[in-house]
Amino acid sequence: MRRLPGLPADKALRYGVSFDRVLFDRYGLFDEQMGSGEDTEFLVRLPKAMEPLWEPTVLTVHRNETRLVRLIADQYRRGRRYGAYLRSVEGKKPRRIFAGVFRDRHNVGKLAKEGLAEKDRSFAMLSLPIVWLVLFAKSLGAAVGAWHADNEGRRP
Repeated sequence: MRRLPGLPADKALRYGVSFDRVLFDRYGLFDEQMGSGEDTEFLVRLPKAMEPLWEPTVLTVHRNETRLVRLIADQYRRGRRYGAYLRSVEGKKPRRIFAGVFRDRHNVGKLAKEGLAEKDRSFAMLSLPIVWLVLFAKSLGAAVGAWHADNEGRRP
């Protein structure tokens, strides 16, 4: 939701970024242990001055699952990896991680209204119940991932 073409730069997240190879020499490579989110983790390591510019005319299309059960399972898995990452890096407890991820449900409608053209906005608003369900699955996965990181000794 934070990459919608109509969002102002201060609300947009820079995921799916391409990097000059020189940056890898200087700041290290992607973490190959991560199943997804390597670009986000890499961005955290860059100095603020290196933050990518927001260019809303550049669009990336992601092929998400089109079957509801598979979409829920995919987001649960992504949540598990994210929760384990947050627990190991930030030391957050599983309950706080769940709450933080699920808090996004308050923003999806606002972001859709602000970041999408009318035709796309109407479709997005009708899809909100599915978005909330999938966000719950991701949040649950994040809490489980954090809990497993605890039990496997992968926290600070």
